[in-house]
Amino acid sequence: MPVCVVFFRCLEVFIGSMSLLLNVYFIREIRRGYVHPNLRAILTIRSSLLVIGDFSNISDRILVNWLEVKLWDFEVWIDYVKYTLLYANFLSELPICVERVTATICSRTYERKKCNLSFFIAAFFICQMSVSIFIAYASMNMYERDYYLYYKIRKGMELPAAIALCYLFGTVFLNMSTFCIFLFLHWYNSQQYKKTVKLGHTLSYRYQLHENVLINKLLLPWSSAIFGFSLFSQGYYISVISGWISTYLAEELHFYLGSVYTLSNLTPPLLMILCYERLRKRLFSAMRIRRCKSSVNPTDVYKPTINKNSFAVGERYFDILAKAWDKRDPR
Repeated sequence: MPVCVVFFRCLEVFIGSMSLLLNVYFIREIRRGYVHPNLRAILTIRSSLLVIGDFSNISDRILVNWLEVKLWDFEVWIDYVKYTLLYANFLSELPICVERVTATICSRTYERKKCNLSFFIAAFFICQMSVSIFIAYASMNMYERDYYLYYKIRKGMELPAAIALCYLFGTVFLNMSTFCIFLFLHWYNSQQYKKTVKLGHTLSYRYQLHENVLINKLLLPWSSAIFGFSLFSQGYYISVISGWISTYLAEELHFYLGSVYTLSNLTPPLLMILCYERLRKRLFSAMRIRRCKSSVNPTDVYKPTINKNSFAVGERYFDILAKAWDKRDPR
């Protein structure tokens, strides 16, 4: 085995191990209630799938490629798991996009009425895994077995190849659309939050606007990473199935695709942790990294002085609350 291949295999195992640990940490931390329960459930499910994907990929590299375990068709089953989760990852932005659109449209009642999207989340997860299992099964059986990576379409398997190709093109368009929607939601919520407090604005509405701005700012780097890595992987498989690249080139590129796949699992949760101040501080605290303390107490902005003897109407309280939120670091 060439030295470069061995290096990238080792790099893939290392990045995959870091991704597995970081996603487990992210699942544990996100349960503390940093975001709305709907978004928390979606992120937990997605990170759980990434943990399973990282574990299967590490097992494949260590047990199949290095130890050469051939028990009970282990290589075939582990490939099914890997490709199922890979194809499922192409759809991971859609439920979060729907949740953010719902939070924006229902800003006045989303927090107060505790809008529950559990049925949608469960239904989407079932559909996501069903479609991904079908596409993975088709892609694993539509190639010639004479090739090491099966990158030549077998006769009679043109229809599954066309279905897989349509799925890849569809997810490219879907991810591009959701990324543009994230950009629009960030702009729209920022504009709404900057407007002056008006009569009829409830406390929950103002709070939800602030949460929309905060969460959208956190999700933009996350969405950018998923869009970039998914576009690379989707472009690769589209080129292979369409025959735009040779079988030899497809096999050569496949050695480096694993490192990109594990890096795509590591980057989104890492960006969310680094962009969210509370998560970042807890991570650095867990890693025992000392950081200099700020000379300004951030809690001071939440202690506005009000003359108790004066008459303060509701609009004044909203103005004070808005100023306090504006001074708050959205990260």
